[in-house]
Amino acid sequence: MLIAASSPPAGGAPIDQVAIATGFATITTAVLLYLLQGHRSGRSSLLGSVAAFSARVGRIPSWAALPSAVATGSLLVALFGVTWDVSIHIDKGRDPGPLANPAHYFILVGLYGIFAAGLLAMSLPSDDEPRSATAINLPILGAIPVGGALMLLCSSFALLGFPLDDVWHRLFGQDVTLWGPTHIMMIAGAVLTIIAIQVLETEGQRAAGLERRGSGEPRPWIVRMSPILACGGLLIGLSVFQGEFDWGVAQFRQVWHPLLLAGSSSLCLVAARLRAGRGGAIGALVFYLVAVLIVNALVGDVIGRSKPAMPLYVVEALCVEAVGWRRGAAARPIRLGVISGLLIGTVGFAAEYAWTNIAMPLPWHTALIAEGLPTAIVAGVAGGILGALFAGGLRGELPAPRPARLLAIGAAAALLVVSANALFHSEQSRVRATIALRHTDPGHAYVTAKFDPPSAAKGAEWVDGLAWQGDGLVINHLEHVAGGTWRTTKALPLTGDWKTMLRVHKGRSLLSAGVYLRADPAIPFKGFRAANGSTQTMVYDQHFLQLERKRNTPAYLWTPAVAIVLLMLGVFITLLALGVGRLGRPPRPGETAEPPRFSRTGKLIPAGAR
Repeated sequence: MLIAASSPPAGGAPIDQVAIATGFATITTAVLLYLLQGHRSGRSSLLGSVAAFSARVGRIPSWAALPSAVATGSLLVALFGVTWDVSIHIDKGRDPGPLANPAHYFILVGLYGIFAAGLLAMSLPSDDEPRSATAINLPILGAIPVGGALMLLCSSFALLGFPLDDVWHRLFGQDVTLWGPTHIMMIAGAVLTIIAIQVLETEGQRAAGLERRGSGEPRPWIVRMSPILACGGLLIGLSVFQGEFDWGVAQFRQVWHPLLLAGSSSLCLVAARLRAGRGGAIGALVFYLVAVLIVNALVGDVIGRSKPAMPLYVVEALCVEAVGWRRGAAARPIRLGVISGLLIGTVGFAAEYAWTNIAMPLPWHTALIAEGLPTAIVAGVAGGILGALFAGGLRGELPAPRPARLLAIGAAAALLVVSANALFHSEQSRVRATIALRHTDPGHAYVTAKFDPPSAAKGAEWVDGLAWQGDGLVINHLEHVAGGTWRTTKALPLTGDWKTMLRVHKGRSLLSAGVYLRADPAIPFKGFRAANGSTQTMVYDQHFLQLERKRNTPAYLWTPAVAIVLLMLGVFITLLALGVGRLGRPPRPGETAEPPRFSRTGKLIPAGAR
């Protein structure tokens, strides 16, 4: 038993910090609304001057240029904040409060920035600039661009995750995992803002005449680079979901890793190739690599926190470029997406298999192939189809409504099926582990485990020693000695604030044996230290990884809470898809390519009227 020590609170945020955060959001929103009202009424020229400058640089109307720039900068700030925040949780554990973690300020500023960008996109359109041909008419606001509405939707969804996260902690305890339900809300809202940015920029380019068919004029370089940077940014965002594998503290089955890699890379790289032409996938890859390397260096080398590994996606990008190299390949986008996805799910899987064994903390082994390869193929093909549909929507070249819906629903359903399979796991354990310790000093020891039955770790996805939250991260792959006996290859920390355990993931089971777990009075948890030669029954992995979670929560609370979050996520993604679909219909015969103009009240101004 360990001596109790002081520890951060494990429930909801302190009321004073909630009040401060609420006050900040209220005041900044009031200031922003004041500026927007001043701009619309003509009382203030400040916002108009900034908007006009952004329009000159971006070569598109200010209602698209300024919000896109604000949202892009805000997302980069949020990316840095999220990476830093995860590293803090891995190295030190939970927060004393939302305002006690410096990384949270970057996340909050980033999310509020995209909220502000959405308000800008809905408020800046005026009669002085061409409007979006796909604008949505709303009372008072008039005609607003689809991208602006989607941007506000994404940011609101992400920001809603903050108060819900506090409620979640009060009901169920803190879930120190990237994949907590409310964490998924915040990440998904931020990441999918990149789709809203692309929709808004496309509307602006169409309104400026930069995407009209038959125009032989060369487009400005910033317009040509836009889809490359946007798809690279989307690849960065979707890769955030793989973070637990990048740091090596995955709390879910390893089959998720190839699923996420194949799905995200095929969607983003296929979309980049179709939108930007030859070299588009490579360009998106380069932007991804540069941005992620810079952020990881800031967190790991400058700040001094645990640095994550990262997938390269090089082979995946080459696969997409190879499929699209043949003349006319882009004219059949669904075919390009399917073949690219198939190659990503096979050749890309093999490349990532090799890369994980070179640079990843949780390398893939042959045990993963039987389930991981078909999962990657399904995810790759589904992602390729969705990437082709996304590009078609932004290019105004979606298939007819019925085939497009069937393709989108089919691809989404395929991803849901493989995700449900990956999510399914067993929490039952009949495995026992006998722990032997060989101390190198009072605070460190080599750990040997004898598993019963001896086959418990044979053919496992991973057999690791993990020590974390002791102001650092240690991952050590155990070596097989004989029979059911495995041992660490270096001494693990068994002192201070460390949480040290042995982890075995085999098939659908994820099991842990505790070696040293510090006391945590706030949970409360008395602490644990395995005695030399002691035997214990291994438990479900998250029992040790998420000690803060309340174990006595009734199912009638937990199940509906998770279902509500999933329902909200489904509605959110559906609305995004409808927004992209609104852009994706080509003009009907006889329709003018000129975008309509609207008054401030949203009334259509007849063609030729002043």
